[in-house]
Amino acid sequence: MEAGQYASTQEVASQRSDRFLWMGLGFAALMLLGVSAHALLPLASQNPSHDVPVLAFNPALPMLSPGGVRVRPAGLRLPVRVTGVRQRPAISANIQADAPKMSATVATAAETTEEKLPFSFLRDEMRPTSMKLHTVEQAPKEGKAEAPKENPMANWNPSRTNFIQFLVDSRAVYSALETHLTGELADLANSGLDRTEAIDKDLAMLSGGKPLPGAGAASLAYVKHINELADAGNTAGLLSHYYNHVFAHTAGGLQIGKMLCAKIDGLKMADLEFYKWQGSAKKPQELLDKQKERVDAIAGGWSREKRDSCLAEVGDSFKLSGGLMQVLFPEATAKA
Repeated sequence: MEAGQYASTQEVASQRSDRFLWMGLGFAALMLLGVSAHALLPLASQNPSHDVPVLAFNPALPMLSPGGVRVRPAGLRLPVRVTGVRQRPAISANIQADAPKMSATVATAAETTEEKLPFSFLRDEMRPTSMKLHTVEQAPKEGKAEAPKENPMANWNPSRTNFIQFLVDSRAVYSALETHLTGELADLANSGLDRTEAIDKDLAMLSGGKPLPGAGAASLAYVKHINELADAGNTAGLLSHYYNHVFAHTAGGLQIGKMLCAKIDGLKMADLEFYKWQGSAKKPQELLDKQKERVDAIAGGWSREKRDSCLAEVGDSFKLSGGLMQVLFPEATAKA
């Protein structure tokens, strides 16, 4: 009996000892966390006007204020929520006080950056001029041209023959443009955006060895205009037609190609070199960016008069390029 009581007493003592041991470890951990947090807070308060506002305006973090109220600049949505962080009122007050200053500084920095952008003839003059000639449907924010009264796509039914004629006409224009990329415009040649060789491959494939039709009236009129500009030494005018015609093919022209393939049996984008750049039927953004830099380098040193002569050709480039498209709308052409 005494032996049993003694064993029971020893077991209870052991349990108490274990319990006290774990309580001691837990208390030590809490003390360690408390000391760490206390050590960090003074660091945050030593220079609140410099470090803390930067953290508060980090888009990935919410701003903190007394009482757990989240304050953020108007219009800024911050999805991340920080919890479990205890902030001293003095720090939060500094954040709120500096918020307007930070907003003004950011706005001023943005304006300064925008003002320091170097002049770009394409961005600052050519593009705005070109966009005005788009309809509101094509360019909701910048388009000013009047939309056609009848939708030419309503009863659109192009044929394989129409497409072959379009390629023949397009080849004539591209050949004329590429031929005159000499002298001042020589840097624009062999850019990967050239289309003459690609069209030759497509015509050989589509014709199946049969004779091709001659160039139509629309393409002959465009070629005549290009040659007249070249004979007059109007390189600025040539550049206008090159930019607006060649660059348009990589955007709207690419979409037209996809629509043609959807309409004409047996026609596939994967088989057409005219709509491929570097082996891919996607907008060749890298090639375009490099060519834009070359164009800006050429036009950047032009006089005001020469830049104006380039912009003066934008309207004709739209008109003459659009004329090539008429062959793809046989119903509209027949009515005219």
